[in-house]
Amino acid sequence: MKFINPLTKAMMKSNKQLREFRTSDTTSDKYDFEANLNALLAQQNFASEFCKKLYAEINEFDSNLNEEDEVVARLVNFGEIIQFGIESIGFSDPSLIIFSGHTADGSHVQLVQHVSQISVLLLSAKRPDPEKPKFPIGFRQVT
Repeated sequence: MKFINPLTKAMMKSNKQLREFRTSDTTSDKYDFEANLNALLAQQNFASEFCKKLYAEINEFDSNLNEEDEVVARLVNFGEIIQFGIESIGFSDPSLIIFSGHTADGSHVQLVQHVSQISVLLLSAKRPDPEKPKFPIGFRQVT
């Protein structure tokens, strides 16, 4: 049995409804199609929804750390391992997630990634300056 992703399945359904709508004369069919399409779009896993879930997971992980540690993300890409402290996460709908943070040497980093490519390992690491108050992880919308 072939797996069909739910988004593809929903789009197939809306395309079928569009074909039926084009061959129909009634206003009620037009209303049903538009209502179904609006409901479909509201249910999509846009980056904004994905980002909210990711933000909640990161903050839950952070809540279990002590004051000397911070949340860091480890990414493996092209054979390289990149690790950075997460300062904020954001999104640009429909499909981009943006991580901002710092590396161990204090350099600022920003990662822009498609939601289908996100795979982040959350770790704890000693904060670079434990004397300063712990920086809360932020959430922002990028348009």
